[in-house]
This record gives sequence, C-alpha cells and structure tokens, in this order.
Amino acid sequence: MNRALTVVSVVRNDMSGLTRTGASIAEQEGVSASDVEWLIVDGSDEGSRVSEEVSAAGSGVATRVVYQEPRGIYAAMNQGLHEAAGEFVLFLNAGDALASSSALAAILAAVRQPGEVTWAVGRIRVVDRSGRVVESARWNFLEERSHMFTRGVFPPHQATVVRTEILRGLGGFSTAYSIAADYHAALRLSVMAEPVMIDEVIAEFHEGGTSTVQWKRASAEFHRARMEVFHPSGRERFGEFWHTGNQFMRQFIVRDVLRRDQ
Repeated sequence: MNRALTVVSVVRNDMSGLTRTGASIAEQEGVSASDVEWLIVDGSDEGSRVSEEVSAAGSGVATRVVYQEPRGIYAAMNQGLHEAAGEFVLFLNAGDALASSSALAAILAAVRQPGEVTWAVGRIRVVDRSGRVVESARWNFLEERSHMFTRGVFPPHQATVVRTEILRGLGGFSTAYSIAADYHAALRLSVMAEPVMIDEVIAEFHEGGTSTVQWKRASAEFHRARMEVFHPSGRERFGEFWHTGNQFMRQFIVRDVLRRDQ
C-alpha cells in the first residue's frame, strides 16, 4: 500500500450520481494523488460503463476503475476493499458526496494522529425527500455502545474510515445481509476499538436509499446483527428488544403515518 486513503465508489448505471461524487472529490484541498486514490467499482450494463477518462476528469487524486458483474452492493464494496491500495478505506458510493472541500484533509489528520488508529467516524449531512437538511451531532460512541446502537444513532459508512487490513481481516461486508452489512461491520469494529472522532461533517447523502425505503426490513436486519455480534443475555437482551421495539414504532410513526398524511 502506497497511499493513506482509498475512497471507494460503487456505481451501477448512475453516471449522474457518480459525477456528483467525483465533483466533490475533485474540489478537495490539501490532498494529492500521493495521499488519496479514488477507486470506482463499476457494475453498469454494457454501454453505460464508466471510462477512465471520464472518471478522472477534474480530479486531483489518482483514479482507477474496476469492472464487476453485478452481484449486489456489498459484493461490489468487498471488491473495492480487495482492490484498495490505501492504508485506510472510505466507501462513498455514487450519489454520495463529500460535504466540504476540507473533508479528506480532516480524515487524513485523524488517521495520522499518534497511536494505532483502527477506525474513525465523522459527522453526516442528510437531505430528506422534502429537501430538508439535517446534520448529525457529534457521536457519543460510549453512550450508544452502552445501548448496543439500538437507538438509531450509529456510524454511517459514508463518514466511517477503517484501516483496510483490519476490515479485510473481518471478512469485509457480510453478504448474508441485504441492507445492514455496513452496520454489521461497524458493530464488529465497535467491539475491537473505540473510534477516533472527527468533529466535522464528512459526507452528504440524499435519503431514499434501500435502508430508508425498506426500513422495516432494515430494522429486522439491524436487530439480527446486534444479536449476532453482541450475544446479549439477561437485562441486556431485554434492553435490546425494548429499544428495538421503541425505535421501530418511532420509524413507523414518522415514515408510515406522518409522511403518508403529507
């Protein structure tokens, strides 16, 4: 590995989304091709594939494209993990964007601090379907860990940076999950080490992805991931079920009741 960071972007038939992602990478300040590479994993249909020339246009970082027959987003993210040349890896898929021109510099400062950094987590900006913008507060890892990340506050992959070899050692993203493999990976990392916190909004994404649209299925997968990783028993098990049910009802009210009335 000869770079500090690989930004992996998975794309399938979404050139406009990838262009948005690439534009946010191109405007980064204080980083260079010697620091960062942009790795695109393209599962697009023939005729819609990304070319090296298009993907590299305007970007100040090194760019590579690998092609993969579509087998699902987590298989593609695992391919990106396998191909990554950076010491750390960030997954910023087509349509996601870095939130400011200093986002990558903030990441590099975090992972280069003294000591062995396993992973780092920044803040996120979400644009909901009505256009309302919400920025996450600074994440209290120990508080959420004490509740097994059941309360709807957990690190989104768009703002989570992981040491590449460690994520590879965990087997990457489990394809046994169709929605929550990134959540499952974060839970496993939480058992290994406390993350470095980056007090900056790293990435922006638009609500409407699979975990939002299929939120009931996502809730079930989140619960399964917690049971698999933490193996709670006694009071902890009761608390996990309690918070899971409470979070489900909150989601139901917001997504299936209030929004249906709008």
